[in-house]
Amino acid sequence: MIATEPRAWSPPDAEPGVLDGALITWSALAGARYALPGERGVPDRPGDRADEEATAAEIGPAIVLVAEDEEIIAETLALIVEDAGYIAVVARDGREALALARQYRPRLIITDLMMPHLSGADLIAAVRGDAATRGVAPPPVVVVTAMSRARAAEAGAEVVITKPFDVAKLEAAMRRLLGDDEG
Repeated sequence: MIATEPRAWSPPDAEPGVLDGALITWSALAGARYALPGERGVPDRPGDRADEEATAAEIGPAIVLVAEDEEIIAETLALIVEDAGYIAVVARDGREALALARQYRPRLIITDLMMPHLSGADLIAAVRGDAATRGVAPPPVVVVTAMSRARAAEAGAEVVITKPFDVAKLEAAMRRLLGDDEG
């Protein structure tokens, strides 16, 4: 099955827009066609490829994990990710974010620091530990927080954006970290 211009995708037996409890959103680029994970010849996630060296063109739009417990902020961040042409996978707490990071191996993580079950700092440490165990580079992290910039930098974020945030700054950081500066 190929999904054409979907706004959200989930299995037929799932609640609309929900996959295993996580909101999965797809960019609605005009005329874009996406093969869904698990389809014929499409790995469940980029890391499932034997060579682990798939190019972005082979994989499709980058997957960006958004970890934010405030629903309106999470939805806003997901829309910003989608509008930039990427796929947003949204987690509502740190534990769910870690599970989704392990499942989807995102190319970028956008997270808050203060979240239930697992803080953003602990999420960053766990994702980096997982990447080190697999011998691959961890995804870059953008922290969007109301906390101090110093605390976010100590957590290991490549970019720190304070709330309320500037959409243009977030878009520029995403494009730079994903190597898509020309956009």
